[in-house]
Amino acid sequence: MKCEKALKEINATSPFFFVQIVSDRFGERATQRPLDPRNLSKTMEEAMTKAGVPTIRFHDLRHTFATLGLSAGVSPKVMADILGHASVQITLNLYSHVMPGMQQSAVDAIDAKLQEAANNLDQADASGRPRDRAAA
Repeated sequence: MKCEKALKEINATSPFFFVQIVSDRFGERATQRPLDPRNLSKTMEEAMTKAGVPTIRFHDLRHTFATLGLSAGVSPKVMADILGHASVQITLNLYSHVMPGMQQSAVDAIDAKLQEAANNLDQADASGRPRDRAAA
């Protein structure tokens, strides 16, 4: 069918993520327009009800995606780019509550480096070699 072919072509070039294909009354010419969000929400709600899962708003999927990505260790900068945030600061302000483990990991990594530097200084003192301040 001509509309199905047009759908494939439009989806490859469309600036809209969800598009609705509209054809003339003879089905000869297809054009695109953004899908009405109310239709998308209604369709999603029906699908969730049929699947027996809790009903959430469509926009909640975005937050779920971001939360799962950050919890899995995806870089906040990468998530900001995917989500289309103007800066990583927006992402961090919205989702920092899901990253407490990342803060502890950062503290542990810095602590390990400081311990390594202190051990190197102790070994240098024990060997009698002069300390190289640049290495510390």
